[in-house]
Amino acid sequence: MANDDPSLLDCFVHLPDQAGVPFVLTYENIAEAQARDAELLQFVANEPNKFVSQMLAPNISVYCHIRQPNEPWKIYLPLELLNSVIRWYHLALSHIGSSRLYD
Repeated sequence: MANDDPSLLDCFVHLPDQAGVPFVLTYENIAEAQARDAELLQFVANEPNKFVSQMLAPNISVYCHIRQPNEPWKIYLPLELLNSVIRWYHLALSHIGSSRLYD
C-alpha cells in the first residue's frame, strides 16, 4: 500500500497547510475586484477593442486584455488581488522561490 512507503510519504511532508488561505482566483472574485478597479474602467473606456468582457462562467463576465488582433486574450487581474494571488501560489506550490513563482 502507498501509505506504507516512507519515501512516497516524504514527498508530501513539506506541503504547507493551506487552511485559512482561500483561493482568490474565482471568476466571481475577479469580476468583483475588476468592478472596483478605476484603472481598468479607464482602459475599457479608452481602448474598448483591447479590453473586452468575456462570459467565463454562468452569469459571470470578466474583462480580458487583447494585445494584438488575433492573439489570445488574457484575464485582467486587478492590482488589489495581486498579493493574495502571489501568496496563494507561493503556498500551493510549496515555496518554490521567487523566480519560479514569477514564471
